[in-house]
Amino acid sequence: MILNSRYEKVWSSAFLGPERGVLEKSLYSDNIMIIGNAAEFIAPIMGESMRSSIVSGQVAAETATKALNEENFSSQILKDYKHHPNIKKIIRNFKMMGSFGNFFYEKNGLYVNNAFKIAEQDPFFNKKISDNFLFNKMPSRDLMTRIREFKG
Repeated sequence: MILNSRYEKVWSSAFLGPERGVLEKSLYSDNIMIIGNAAEFIAPIMGESMRSSIVSGQVAAETATKALNEENFSSQILKDYKHHPNIKKIIRNFKMMGSFGNFFYEKNGLYVNNAFKIAEQDPFFNKKISDNFLFNKMPSRDLMTRIREFKG
């Protein structure tokens, strides 16, 4: 965020990144696993995908190693990829971030504008909102309430 700047609404109904989230139902089948951007391991709001794609590739490699050792490439074995704790965590986090993105664009972008106005006035809030956008961190309920109730 840039302090002492004037923010204005530049769009009213667009997401910079994909809205669908990870293609959970298509992650694996007999003889195949889909990873990275192909499986839409792309964070809502920012569109960042490097970390989640690396994790999906690592988990797929672990799953493939197990399948090779067992000489079994059926969906029964490959389902371990989708059910791995790290993949489940990414999917859960992306769903929460998608909800956060939807929150910002309610009321024709009012809440994203409120967030920028508050960030301009409050350095602590500025850091919190920057972290939410830049590092795909889920905001607290208090933060979302402050944005929603801002009258400025």
